[in-house]
Amino acid sequence: MTEEVTYDQLIDVLYSEDQRYRESSHQFQEDLKEPTAWLPAFLALMWLTGARVSETLAIRGQDIKPMEQEGRQVVVVSLMNLKQRHNATKESIVVPDQYPVAWAYVENYLAQLENPNGLMFHKSRVAVWQHCKRIFDLGTHRVGRHSWVMNQARRGAQILDVKQMGGWSRLQSMDPYIHKFGRKELVKRMLEQKD
Repeated sequence: MTEEVTYDQLIDVLYSEDQRYRESSHQFQEDLKEPTAWLPAFLALMWLTGARVSETLAIRGQDIKPMEQEGRQVVVVSLMNLKQRHNATKESIVVPDQYPVAWAYVENYLAQLENPNGLMFHKSRVAVWQHCKRIFDLGTHRVGRHSWVMNQARRGAQILDVKQMGGWSRLQSMDPYIHKFGRKELVKRMLEQKD
């Protein structure tokens, strides 16, 4: 695999992991006490929002709200930015409706939870990392946050907007991604902000 996960790769994995769970659920579902496969929903949320693993693990069902914005369907996901450990803040990520298949896995998972407003995932960071290594041969950061940034660059987003949406406090934190967005556009935006 590559150093990032594209939307097509994500959808293939979500489908195969869901199928894998369904085919083997008769063997271990009683031990796990899970009504549906959690991994597809988790991977979809990480990829769609650019959330860190700890932030995705902290998402509650009540943090996901479909709504209409300027005549377009979007999903607003409220994330607890846990990077600043002492001053955790709630931030909202607006995800457009252009990823319906990935959202279907999240919605299906939410619909089957006993407490749809409670914590969505009762997993450890290590368990998530192990699954990402098994499936993608990549760490969780590359599967979620890195792939989200690369997707934003391909869609034509501006690096300063992505910095804000991703919760980075300094532009230097985005150095690994700057060349994907184009330096000319970055300089132009920075000059515009100073005026």
